[in-house]
Formats: sequence, C-alpha cells, structure tokens
Amino acid sequence: MASEFPSLTRDARMPLPYASDHDDEISLIDLWIILVRRKWVVAGVLLLCVLLGLGWVLVKPPGYQYETTIQIGEVFSGDTLQPIEPVTSVLAKIQETYIPLARTQHLSGGTLGGFKLEARSPQGSALIVVSGEGSAAQQSTYLELLHDVFQQIQTDLSPRFKAARQATERERESAETRLQQLMAEAKLSQGQLERLDSWTQTVEQRLQAVRADLQALREQRNGLLKRDSADSADMRLIVLNGDIRTLQDMVADLQEQLGKWIPAQRDEILSRLKQNQVDQSTQRLHMQEIETRAAALQPTRAVLAPQRLPEPIGTGPVVILALAGVLGLMLGVFAAFFTEFLTRANAVMKSSTER
Repeated sequence: MASEFPSLTRDARMPLPYASDHDDEISLIDLWIILVRRKWVVAGVLLLCVLLGLGWVLVKPPGYQYETTIQIGEVFSGDTLQPIEPVTSVLAKIQETYIPLARTQHLSGGTLGGFKLEARSPQGSALIVVSGEGSAAQQSTYLELLHDVFQQIQTDLSPRFKAARQATERERESAETRLQQLMAEAKLSQGQLERLDSWTQTVEQRLQAVRADLQALREQRNGLLKRDSADSADMRLIVLNGDIRTLQDMVADLQEQLGKWIPAQRDEILSRLKQNQVDQSTQRLHMQEIETRAAALQPTRAVLAPQRLPEPIGTGPVVILALAGVLGLMLGVFAAFFTEFLTRANAVMKSSTER
C-alpha cells in the first residue's frame, strides 16, 4: 500500500546508520508533515498548558497595592521653606528602622516573610510613599503596618515642628508687643499735642490780657504827662514806667513762646507722630509676614491615609491565558518533534537488530 505521505517513505522516515549525509537533510515540508502527523501531541500539550493557566487564574487570589503617602513637615530655614529633615534621611530611617520595628511588633514567626514594605520619594518633592503588595486577606495587617510606620515618623518629627511653631509664636508676640508700645507712644504724643494746643490758647489769652493792661498803663502815663508836674505825679510816673516795662517784658516773653517755643514743640511732636505712624505700618506688615510664615508651616501628615488601592495589581487573567497558550504551542511543537525523534530512533534500533 502506498504511504500516506509519499515524501516520507519507510527509508526516509527511518534512515539506516550508513545513510549518507544527504539523507539527514530535512526540508520545511518534512517539518510540516511531522507537525500535521503529531497534531494531537501539539493540541494535547497546548490544552494542558491552557488548563494549567486557567487553574492558576482561578486559584491564585488577586493582589492589591497597600499604600500611604506622607508629607514631611516643612519649616522655615531663613526665608526658605524646607523639610524638617532631609527626605533622604527620613527614607533611610523608614527602611532601616521604622519598617523593621513595625514588622516586629505586628508579625511573628512565619508571617515575617510574607509582608514586604518599601519606601520611595518622588523626585524633587517632600512626599514619601510607603507601599506593599498582598492579597485582600492581608489587608488588616498591611494597614496596621502602614499606620505604625506613619506614627513613628510623626513622633520623630513632631518635636522639631513644635519648636519651629513656638519660635514663630514668640516672634509674633514680640511684634505685637512692639506694636502696642508704638500705639501707646502715639497716644502719649497726641496727648502732648492736645496739651500744647491748650497751652497755646492760654498764652494767647494771657497775651491779650497783658496787652490790655499795658495799654491802660500807657494811657495813665500819657494822662500824667499832660498834667502839671508834681512830686506825687512824678512818683506815680516812675511806678507806671516800671509797670509798663514789666508788662512789655511779659508781652515779649509771651510772643516768643507763641512764635518760637510752641511751634518748635509742635513740630517735634508732629514729627514723632509721623514717624510713629510709619513704624506702626512697618510693624503691622511685619506681623502679617509672621502670620503668613506661621500659616506656611506644615506638620508631618498623611496626604493619603493607609489604604488598599482599588485596582488589582499583577498580570491579568487574559494575559496569563495568552502566555499559557503561547507556551503550550511552543512546548507542543517541541513535543511533536521529540516524539517523532523517538519514533524514528526506535525504528532504526529495531531495523538494526533485525539485520
């Protein structure tokens, strides 16, 4: 009976040991014929790999990312807002101290190797992300670990933040005290100005009265001069002249106060008031800056509280099945050729034995 595959006669399929090198050459058609002949081997291996992949998908629980994002507190260094502690230093503490301590406190025995945490920091930021991967059944343990790590960071950095806040508060209180002093000085200067105005009115009234008295004495002296000269009249004239000179001195003194001393005092008080207003404005601006700096201070806090991210991680079931199919096809082809090789090897050994 003719062979089903003419190109593969018995001699071609089972070459003798003394066949020539030309007989060892295999064409692509021969390879294809082998694959077609061993198609059930290929299909079986492929099906087995797909079933194994499907079983892995069904048995393996989905993995999740557990994560917390921590903002390192920021305080002022000079006029620049800086992290309380360099991020690299905090990262080192987390990796070398905080995570091991948290794992020791919450895990024991064989569970120590099942929960892994790692910390990283986005470049150029004061954020630190602490994360781990596990199943849904491990959620409570991962959340406890993340919370414990955050508490250790906060406990470590909070004293320095409190010190910075207290320094800012002392600066604000000092600025407020200085502003109150300036306001008190302004009130005092304003009182001095009011008293000076009152004194000015008194001096003006006194000057008017002295001038009136001086005018009356001059009129009396003129009356005496018009009369006949007598001893009594001469004595009265001498007294009037003395009184007139006294009043003239008083008028000169009062005029000097109104024209020189009082304006000088007024200018000095007004100058102090003007400078006081400038100082108060400057101090209020300084207090606003202090308030702004105080508001800019940031404590160490959890930007993202410890939680399980909603999306599962790892290779999806479709990808796993696709990879299983590709692997199964490759193994099936290999198994087909290996089966063909074993068949031919057995045939050659049998033929050699019969000869």
